[in-house]
Parts: sequence; C-alpha cells; structure tokens
Amino acid sequence: MSSTPFRLLLPRQIHIDMLDHARSELPNECCGLLAGSADLDTGTKRIERLYPLINELASPIAYRSEPRSILAASKDIDRRGLAWLAVYHRTRRRRRSERDRSGEQLPGRRDDSGDRLVVDGTTDAEGVAAV
Repeated sequence: MSSTPFRLLLPRQIHIDMLDHARSELPNECCGLLAGSADLDTGTKRIERLYPLINELASPIAYRSEPRSILAASKDIDRRGLAWLAVYHRTRRRRRSERDRSGEQLPGRRDDSGDRLVVDGTTDAEGVAAV
C-alpha cells in the first residue's frame, strides 16, 4: 500500500488533550480517533476533534479499540460532517509493531485515508509522530 504525502494541522489544544489522554491511561496504552477536514487540492488535513476511545485490552503493551466507543465516535463524526482522519495510540515500544503497521487493533470503519499517529511513551510533547 502506498501513501500520499499530506500536511497534518494539529491544533495545540488537541495535541495537549491527546497527551493528557495518554497520561490518564498510564500504565496502559491509550487509543483514539482524530477527525476534521481534508483539502484534497493542497493535501492538507486539519484536525478539529479528538475522540478518546476505550482500550478494551486495558494493557500496557497492546490496545484494541472497544467497538461501542468507535461507534459513538463515528456517529458524532458523521453528525458533524467531519472526516475520520487519523488513529492515535500511546505505546512504550520504540519501534512500531506489525500490529501497529496493520491497524489490526482498530475494528470497524477503516479506509486508506486513515493514518495512524503514535504518542511515544518515551518522550513528552515531542513524541507525537506521523507514521
């Protein structure tokens, strides 16, 4: 699967909220969705809302998004006319696992436009990277 380069605009407050979510779930991994709008002409994705999801594994080494929390987020995203732009999760691993690369932990609606962000547990605010 090839990917198209894009520019992700992540407002500072949503970034802070994402890191707060990661900290609140310690020692477990956290997961969530980022929704907003995409400008196909410029390749820009603008994040407008954060949707923390429930990690049904409640594990410090793995996550699987709980389906009811995905459904609630998806309904709100649709109601607001937003697009599902990215999935994020916190991990303590320094390298992405095969499961991270496959998106296997996130059941439900998924398409090629969904990108994943990893909140790296080994750093702080600088530990958010597009992957």
